[in-house]
Amino acid sequence: MSSPDSVNETKSDVQVPDHEVEHSPFVELSEQFNYALDNLDNNQLNTQLTSHTLPLGSKTFCDILASLQTLVLSQNKKEDGEGYEENTLPVLQDLDKFSLTSYSLSYYISHCLPNEQTVPVLSLVNKSTTMWISKLFQFSNCGAFYTENMLLSYERVLLLAMHRMFGPEYLNLSEFPIVYCTPDPVLVGTIKRTALQIGMNEKCVQIIPSLSNVLCPYKADLGALETIITTDVENHRKPLIVFARAGAHVTGQMDDIVNLKELCSKHNIWLHLSGDNLSGLALKTFKTKSTNLADSMTLTPSIWLNISALPVITLFDKQYTSTEILNIYKSKCLPIWTCFQVSINS
Repeated sequence: MSSPDSVNETKSDVQVPDHEVEHSPFVELSEQFNYALDNLDNNQLNTQLTSHTLPLGSKTFCDILASLQTLVLSQNKKEDGEGYEENTLPVLQDLDKFSLTSYSLSYYISHCLPNEQTVPVLSLVNKSTTMWISKLFQFSNCGAFYTENMLLSYERVLLLAMHRMFGPEYLNLSEFPIVYCTPDPVLVGTIKRTALQIGMNEKCVQIIPSLSNVLCPYKADLGALETIITTDVENHRKPLIVFARAGAHVTGQMDDIVNLKELCSKHNIWLHLSGDNLSGLALKTFKTKSTNLADSMTLTPSIWLNISALPVITLFDKQYTSTEILNIYKSKCLPIWTCFQVSINS
């Protein structure tokens, strides 16, 4: 993998003296978070569940953590209703804790610092992170945003594609465009939920027919897709986007991405990719052509690197659309910014 240090970023290389870091709020927040994790691991299970009534007297921090631990561990009741099955909390490695701590720090920056400090700090972190990921995953001229899950990623991609097609009026449409989805059942279900979440009709989502091949049961038939697109255009419907797979989570199955991109370019349709095989773009031995594989793609580093709580990353070609609607997500990139600097050369 290429190192983030290979990207020329001057401001982010500024070193703060150790004596200033030692007593900073960032260190205090990190220590407090790790103290909370240690207490959750070490506290004995209190069989008295928390009350629905707010207690009159104040509790100590350790008492509150013990109550929270009880809520988590007491979900596994024995079948006879007497006592609880023995259960343990997940074992967190150093990078897991680093990722989780970064969320606390991002909230500190975005909610506690004055706006004149928050904006330049998060803008610089966001810019640096995007440049690293762009170079690492060979996606040129890209913007990036960071979400908690795939559903929110697909939602923002749909909005970006609609913004490119319809401009500022993309949320005030009398008739919604058509969304095409590869016949992977998991992806189809997610895209339908996403469409409903932004107010589209589920009928706007068309499932691409699959190839008649038992070895590729969920691979899109591009000939059938072109016929559908042509028919939709003749009926004055507006094709918007194709959601395709670059390695399904279970089977590793891929759509024909090269020919699919040519088809989408021919009809001016946005192409979005997701799937575990996209992780291969980060390998030094993997080289793509000069153009990007798609207009956007969703990356899941938390799964690929086995680091808890890293956000889902979505890269998109920023020449097509304004990124202003995504600015509220800048603070979510901090776990990527911190963990990638530690793990990228491993």
